[in-house]
Amino acid sequence: MKFSYSQVLLFCLAFFLYNPKVIAQETDHQVEQFCHQELSQKIDDIIEENAEGSRWGVMIQDSLDQSVLYRRNANQFFILASNLKLFTTALALSQFPPDFQIKTPIFTQGQPPNLEQLRIIGKGDPSFNSYHLEQLAEQLSNQGVRSIATLMLETGYFDTPAINSTWEWEDVYAAYGTAVNSLILDENAVTLTLRPQQVGEAVQADWDNDIAASQWTLTGEAITAPKNTDYAVELNRELGTSQLNLSGTLPRDIQRDVWQLAIPNPDYYFRDVLLTKLREKGIQVNQVQFSASEVSPISGELIMQFVSPPLEELIVEINRNSNNLYAEALLKILIEEVGEDVIQEQLMQLGVLPDGYSLADGSGLSRRNLATPSAIAQLLQGMLNHQNADTFQSSLALAGVNGTLENRFQGTPLQGKIQGKTGTLTGISALSGYVNSPQDQPLIFSILLNHSQRPPSEQRKMIDQIILLLSQLKDC
Repeated sequence: MKFSYSQVLLFCLAFFLYNPKVIAQETDHQVEQFCHQELSQKIDDIIEENAEGSRWGVMIQDSLDQSVLYRRNANQFFILASNLKLFTTALALSQFPPDFQIKTPIFTQGQPPNLEQLRIIGKGDPSFNSYHLEQLAEQLSNQGVRSIATLMLETGYFDTPAINSTWEWEDVYAAYGTAVNSLILDENAVTLTLRPQQVGEAVQADWDNDIAASQWTLTGEAITAPKNTDYAVELNRELGTSQLNLSGTLPRDIQRDVWQLAIPNPDYYFRDVLLTKLREKGIQVNQVQFSASEVSPISGELIMQFVSPPLEELIVEINRNSNNLYAEALLKILIEEVGEDVIQEQLMQLGVLPDGYSLADGSGLSRRNLATPSAIAQLLQGMLNHQNADTFQSSLALAGVNGTLENRFQGTPLQGKIQGKTGTLTGISALSGYVNSPQDQPLIFSILLNHSQRPPSEQRKMIDQIILLLSQLKDC
């Protein structure tokens, strides 16, 4: 009996699809599996191949029996960048319930149409925005208010300075290093967008907010360069001033060059936006006073109280999206409400030893933040048994799915199986969290890379190579 070419092809295809041995051989060929005992050498090979003066700290352990699969410099200090947010959010969940909300109360004295006082008490809500002030102005207008003798803005909820003294100068004029004050508005940030023009012409500079932009003085100019030339725009703040110097060249094929910048004086920004909203509703304000503390008992009528999203949503913004402002505000609120001493006490309850960390802020922006990989693993282990464990874990970025891990591990066996927190500073990359191996072995890991001369993308790639090894483990 003779078979046609198409019949032979179909027979071979069917044999391949339905033969388990062929499938197993193909799978083994694509993903090399190895025993736990080989893990240390494979990780060492990756690190030693990419050492070049960098420091690696690694801790990988089984979350069930806490047995160590791999450690390297696990008890030495490293700058952990935004991995510090794990400490901030764990502490917050240990002191506040997941439905905790930050409240901004607003009081009035006097009767419409002429109020004696409008009093806003800042409590550090990082989600507060201009729409809230529109609502306030709308309500006052609907109540018939036409003038306010004194607008009192209470800005003394936080005892600490709005700018952390350990942050670097080049960070504090960027949006990710903006001031953290009691009356935060629009995340205390403003956007400057540069757009190319004709070759040889100055680029066009546009602000997204005229009130915030008025606090900056923009000098200099960047020139439009031909397509496919090197990007060379520089925007620098002069020390001790609110002056920005723009220079360099912007290739014509880059349609938009977006700069997220801090607002130099957020208290004044809050005042100016509120006055604008009131003026738009026909409400006149005679004078504005800032109060660094409650100089007199709160009196008058509580007319509004804005509330933040619940804590379980705030920590998603902190851990998944790595929002520095939210993290700093949350730690400051924690200190104001329960005291700074509770930090060490609570971390001890979670199993984190005091000699394993040194905290300088709530976001990880300070290079004085130090921790050992072991301390981070202890924190992650302790949160597994915490009453808010699910809330904490779900706030982390999911590999290949969302947050700062959205574009990592896509198409790998670990896509959707890593819940982690990233961290990045110049020369520093970090990734810590939880991973489920193909054998459903729940593992805890912390990888801290310091002093690297490689570009951030290459640093992340090396870390990912180490984590991907965990997907190849097999029982032996």
